[in-house]
Amino acid sequence: MARVVVLRGGHSMERDVSFLTGRRVQHALERLGHDVHPLDIEDSTTGALIEISPDAAFVCLHGPGGEDGTVQALLETLGIPYTGSGPLSSIRCMDKDYAKRALRAAGIQTPPFRTFLRRAMNEMGASAALDVAAEDLGYPLVVKPAREGSSFGLSRVEGPEGLFDAVYEALGYDAKILLERWVEGTEISIPIIEPAGEEPKALGLVEIRPREGAYNFEAKYTPGATDFAIPA
Repeated sequence: MARVVVLRGGHSMERDVSFLTGRRVQHALERLGHDVHPLDIEDSTTGALIEISPDAAFVCLHGPGGEDGTVQALLETLGIPYTGSGPLSSIRCMDKDYAKRALRAAGIQTPPFRTFLRRAMNEMGASAALDVAAEDLGYPLVVKPAREGSSFGLSRVEGPEGLFDAVYEALGYDAKILLERWVEGTEISIPIIEPAGEEPKALGLVEIRPREGAYNFEAKYTPGATDFAIPA
């Protein structure tokens, strides 16, 4: 039996989703006979981690603070083993701009995109380049925050008349946004695990089939809104 802290909650827009994940993980670990300590993220979190002195932390946090390397770096500072990727991988993957640049540098195809920062728009007039970027990418396109999850702030834009509203929507969630070419196709999720001392391995491919529209927040978390085919 191991003493496991389940980190959940946090301060991101995905707080409620994190609690749902945390409850499911907690119940599964308890069924396996582990000593489970659910822990919300707040000012006293570090002190609580030191006091509990867990054998491991199961990270159930979603969004900024939980997936961007913040909690991972803290756990490494405290010497607590944890689930998921390390700080550097988390930083790169949480920021879609960084992730797409890394993919492109590795020769892996990713839809064409343009990055805009609120600071550049406010101080350098970068918003004047929005129309040019959109025309280069072509319509329809996607506008989304660079560092949010659960499809918060994501819009599909059919033409120039909807571009600026989508940009303002995305900037309400993050100071960095992406314009990205829309790609029609089948959406596949590929879970990958890397057990300690072993090579990474892919689990079963999952095809994601929203019943209506895009795979947005409602489609992800409303029971029955999306069908999943395993194997894809």
